[in-house]
Amino acid sequence: MRESLSIGDEIITIGGILGRIVKIKDDMVTIEVGSNKTKIDMTKWAIGSVINKVNSKNEKDEKDKKKKNNKNKTSL
Repeated sequence: MRESLSIGDEIITIGGILGRIVKIKDDMVTIEVGSNKTKIDMTKWAIGSVINKVNSKNEKDEKDKKKKNNKNKTSL
């Protein structure tokens, strides 16, 4: 799970802090928290779970292609 983290993922730390990943470097991540977008640096092991995984552009493109193919099949 921690190896598949990407920028934009919403996470919960093991301490209960909710945030969005804005930077990843080696074993460190920077998250934004709160309405004033405070940035916090932490190690990857401090991330407890991913709430909302951001899809990569390739995954999104493939989903869009599948939707188009399904629409074309149903309209025939």
